[in-house]
Amino acid sequence: MPYGDLKSFLRKCREEEPSDEPRDDIYTFEVIQMYQVARQIARGMDHIARSRYVHGDLAARNVLVGKRLHVKISDFGLAEDIYSRGYRRQDRLQRVPWKWMAPERLESGEAYTTQSDVWSFGIVLYEICTLGGDPYPGVTVSELKERIQAGFRMAQPEDCPRAMYDVMLQCWRRKPAERPSFQMLELTLDKHLAFYGPEYVTAI
Repeated sequence: MPYGDLKSFLRKCREEEPSDEPRDDIYTFEVIQMYQVARQIARGMDHIARSRYVHGDLAARNVLVGKRLHVKISDFGLAEDIYSRGYRRQDRLQRVPWKWMAPERLESGEAYTTQSDVWSFGIVLYEICTLGGDPYPGVTVSELKERIQAGFRMAQPEDCPRAMYDVMLQCWRRKPAERPSFQMLELTLDKHLAFYGPEYVTAI
């Protein structure tokens, strides 16, 4: 995966083209590329969920970028097989990615499932649409839990398609059971890609 992690890749997409040498076309990252990358991540997470695993740390930094914008999900440091119990409990001593965590994970000791990964997927969509922007800008970790419980959600990023933001909001529903599955998310993103032409649905 020669282009490294998705977070660093997206931030490099912000950079202006150097005048002394041609820039790799892969860094021309527009709306259609947003959908293609998001669809691949949803597909990969659907496979993980069907394999009865909770990833636990889904974030752009844990997605790797390869040639032709093929992406792979990585870093299963917080993953656990949920086949026998169907959920996992948060280890209070473990360092956790607070700004990517679902409300049920922010509440100490709460069980979490693959639907908690769906919430994190919504954060990844935010990272994609902001070209590697940090989630909850201006919100400290100490106030994050209270604000999310009060219904606060990040605003639609500039240059983010409304349809993509709608997917984020679906992922950020308070009750895990009301969030879409990764299979549903993949199908939804497929439909948005089809808007650009059927060749884009099967391109990656």
